[in-house]
Formats: sequence, structure tokens, C-alpha cells
Amino acid sequence: MHKYAVVIDFDGTITCNDMGLAVITEFGAPGWEEGIQKYRSGEFNSMELHRWEASFLPSTRVKEMTELAVGGAEIRPGLRELVEYAAARKIPVEITSSGWSFYIKAILQRHGLGEIPFTSASADFDGGEFATHGLSPGATHCEINGVCKCDRVRPHQEAGMTVIYVGDGLSDFCVAAQADMVFARRTLAEHCELEGIAFTPFDDFFEVLDGIRRLIESEA
Repeated sequence: MHKYAVVIDFDGTITCNDMGLAVITEFGAPGWEEGIQKYRSGEFNSMELHRWEASFLPSTRVKEMTELAVGGAEIRPGLRELVEYAAARKIPVEITSSGWSFYIKAILQRHGLGEIPFTSASADFDGGEFATHGLSPGATHCEINGVCKCDRVRPHQEAGMTVIYVGDGLSDFCVAAQADMVFARRTLAEHCELEGIAFTPFDDFFEVLDGIRRLIESEA
């Protein structure tokens, strides 16, 4: 029987909305929107946009930013059931994200999902007026997205596992081509269709769970 691992994006995948965007929209210092304009014009890639936005997060408002993210985050249905199913079968599950670790950690803990390991970007509030962009422990740098999601897939593959990736957006384009199986929605689904990458569409994690369950049962 194959061994499997599951790697999942966070904003827009685990959460129904983008909490990083919610945080920067509410608390970003004047001028942060210019980064969006630079990104849309092609002057910035994703990494440059994330670095720009971090530099507009005020260090004095970390608690308020965290509370906004925790209070506004809606977890996509079925995640807990997927995690429990995987744990019972010793299938590793992890999260990889271009979002900031301070709100990812808080949201997971609030919903009783703090045991799921994650790698992400970080907003480092080191005493300066605004944050600086960094990486959480275990994350590696990507010149395009800021966080290399492919580096979270390759170790599982090198250990002989079939890696299932679940995502929704631009920062998932590269890793979708690296993973063995893909569950996609929104922009990632459109990308996979254009690039001929096989994927299964999903709206919630119950559908992901059903797909994984059928896959494993077919090997029994």
C-alpha cells in the first residue's frame, strides 16, 4: 500500500477568506495599497508584495491584528475530520503558507487545530515601528512567492510518499506541478486547467477527505 502525505495551503484554503488581506486592509499604514498596484502592473512578484506589505504592519498593534484575524476566520468545513482520519492512519498533514505566522498560529489554536505543523512567512515585530518580512522555522525562501512550498512536498516524496496538495491561489502554482495529486479551487483550479495539471475540484474538506478515502480503499 502506498504511503501518503497531505500538504495544505492556509489563506483561502483552510480559511474561507484571506486573513492576511483582512489584516493589511484594516491595519496597514497609509501607502500599503501601492504594493498592490505594483503587483498588478508586474513591477512586483508575490515575494516583493508580501515584503512590502509587512513593512506597513504597525508593531504596536499586533494584539489587535491577531484578534481581527482570529475573530474573522472561518475554517472551511471538514478540516478537523480530514486531520482525524489522517492521524488514525498515520498520514502526515502539514500546512504551508505565504501568510504571516502570527495569525496562522492564533487561528489554528483558537479552533483546536494547533497540533497541525505549519511553515509560513513571518512578520517580525522586533521593536521597530513596522514589521519586517521573514520566515517561520522550517520555511525556506522562494524568490517568487517568498515561501517555497515545493520544499514542503519534496521531503515526503524522497521518503517514498505520495503527496496530496490542497490549494487555491497564485502561490500554489509551482507546488501544484510538484505534487503527486492536487485538490484545487478558484485560481489554482483555473491554472491547472490551463497547464494540463490533473486536479480534483473541491469546495470543502469533506470532498478532499472523500477523495483520499476512496483512493486508500481502492488499494485495500
